[in-house]
Amino acid sequence: YADEGISGTKIKNRKEFLRMMADAEHGLFDMVVVKDISRFARNTVDLLQNVRKLKALGIETQFLTANMTSMGNSVTDLVNNRKNAQKGTKGVKIDMTGTALTLDLYLTVEYGHAIPEVAENAQKAVASAVEAMTGCPVGTVNIHVGGVTLA
Repeated sequence: YADEGISGTKIKNRKEFLRMMADAEHGLFDMVVVKDISRFARNTVDLLQNVRKLKALGIETQFLTANMTSMGNSVTDLVNNRKNAQKGTKGVKIDMTGTALTLDLYLTVEYGHAIPEVAENAQKAVASAVEAMTGCPVGTVNIHVGGVTLA
């Protein structure tokens, strides 16, 4: 299934992707192998919803360059890992435990802002946004502060 020359930012415009999802519902295959996460979906909500849908159908999704699978413990490591957080970049790790999501956010906080307050606000905002966008319950939001930057 290949949407040649079409941006992956909107699933509704990707005829081949939609055909793949329809074929999945009809049980025509039991695994999806994707070179890179960005080839599957560029929108985080679309990514989570469709990987979750495939998983519910018993279809494994493998992302080759990220060395990840949807049937293991980690649904997807969407942006960066802990190593990158220590370098000052932002990242998100999302795991599905049962029916609830566990989110690990790797942040850099601007100097002068109270870290506990920033962390609490991020936890509430991210949990609310992810639940609203995906329909998946969020069990835990862990905040990892990898550094402090000067304004």
